[in-house]
Amino acid sequence: MDETKAARQSKRRRWRAAILGTAAVILAGVLLLATPVGNRLLPDDELAVGTAVPADTLAAQEAAFYEYVAPRLTALAGETAELARMGAEKDRNLFAFQSRGEALTELLDEVDAYLVANPSPVRLAAFEGEYVRGSGLARRGMNEARAGFVRLDWDRVARATGLFDDGVVALRAAAAALAAAAGVAATASP
Repeated sequence: MDETKAARQSKRRRWRAAILGTAAVILAGVLLLATPVGNRLLPDDELAVGTAVPADTLAAQEAAFYEYVAPRLTALAGETAELARMGAEKDRNLFAFQSRGEALTELLDEVDAYLVANPSPVRLAAFEGEYVRGSGLARRGMNEARAGFVRLDWDRVARATGLFDDGVVALRAAAAALAAAAGVAATASP
């Protein structure tokens, strides 16, 4: 019986050693992949969100995404800033305001539709939170300003300025986050 008991204990020790060794290898692999060194070992679509890479090393899908979204983010920030200026000045040029509002809405719809059809590549997804925030503020500001125009309430139009101002900040932050994730120097937005 002693030999059988000793054999079982030896077998258990070997299993424990094998399990601990396997766990150590798995843990080391996870820790390696969680570091910047490990990120370079992964395929492009599995890199950590917001990992900056030089623009010339973007995958084709990432480059196409950036080329479509980045200029629209900059234009959105510019249109929203202009609407904020018009609201602050209580500008009563309804045609100019409506034209800017339509341009803003068209740009927002283009980006939203593109994001539905082409989800953000993982490396470039860091901009989305600020974009969602900024686009929501810009839309709310536009709705508030339109409601003010309908009632000829210029103070209400001016109150929309705060929404536009906050939208500009968020949209510029989204553009900067996208540029940084793509490894591109951010351009000054209007």
